[in-house]
Amino acid sequence: MIIKIASTDIKNSITIIKSKWEEAGILSPFEFTFLDNWFQELVVKEKTLSKIVILFTGVSILLACLGLVGLVRYTTESRKREIGIRKVFGATRNSILKLINLQFIKQILLAFVIMVPLSHIAINRWLDSFEYHTN
Repeated sequence: MIIKIASTDIKNSITIIKSKWEEAGILSPFEFTFLDNWFQELVVKEKTLSKIVILFTGVSILLACLGLVGLVRYTTESRKREIGIRKVFGATRNSILKLINLQFIKQILLAFVIMVPLSHIAINRWLDSFEYHTN
């Protein structure tokens, strides 16, 4: 049951409601909670979830960057001879960087194409869990 009471005299209102509850002969005990406390609990849960998501997002971005740095280093080390030969034949620094970066750009774009729809679906499912929401 939801009852709106005046905020000026809360204790008196609760005692009146309790007496009416007992007069009605309802067998369950009189227990009450305030709606603003209930909403506050929901907000705290969402803030906690937000902090956890931010933490794991940061850790995953850090790991991805470390993996990318390792992959770039491994690739340049394994293609050291090829880079040297290209430099001898007159390749510019930009053309060598373009050659190396092209392979990573393709991988990043593939990951982007895969993850955008998946993240869109996940976010929509999370937003659908709320009682009131917009499109």
